[in-house]
Amino acid sequence: MYSDESNYIYFPKEIGMYESKFALGLNVSILPRMIAEEELRQIPQIEVNYRLGLPYKLSFVSKLSGNYIANQLSVGVQYSHTIGNLSIALGDMHSIWIGFAQLDGFNNYAEGWINQPYVSLGYKFDKLYFSMKGEINYTTSEKYYAGDVMSLSQRNYLAGTALSMSLEQPFWKGNEIILGAKLNYNRSNYKYWIAFYTTRDFFFFPEIFFGYIW
Repeated sequence: MYSDESNYIYFPKEIGMYESKFALGLNVSILPRMIAEEELRQIPQIEVNYRLGLPYKLSFVSKLSGNYIANQLSVGVQYSHTIGNLSIALGDMHSIWIGFAQLDGFNNYAEGWINQPYVSLGYKFDKLYFSMKGEINYTTSEKYYAGDVMSLSQRNYLAGTALSMSLEQPFWKGNEIILGAKLNYNRSNYKYWIAFYTTRDFFFFPEIFFGYIW
């Protein structure tokens, strides 16, 4: 049943115990020219988010993003606390990613594991939910294959950080839409694994996303 007080998924306020929220959307990352050619700089992905309310102000959170070439599944738990219209959440996500591509006659494949602790701060303006989220991306393992040959293996390093902002607002028949943007500061990101970019320099790249909650 729709509740005006809890029809959000990114906003850090707790939701009802065992209440479920789904969101289906699209995100587009824009890579710097140093990594990808102009026609390959925009990377779209379908994105599915799920949130389940748990006891003690906890939530189970998950996200599936993919476009076949680069795909990631994330699951985690967050704790929320609210004072008036202000909400804050602390959480941790664990992600596995895989990528597939055929290049120069070889079936290329890559995989990795990422840990993403985060903090989210939000404020409710009437029926508009505004959130900011800061996260750390720590790679625990990643491997790259060209055919059956492993071409690169790396473990346990800081891959980058990210800051995102989102708005959730009423749309139609008690459902909400999400509009957001994210600024990544990375030296490694699964979305451009196919470029085999291995430098340890950090760089910025933006991301925009939108979705529909039900």
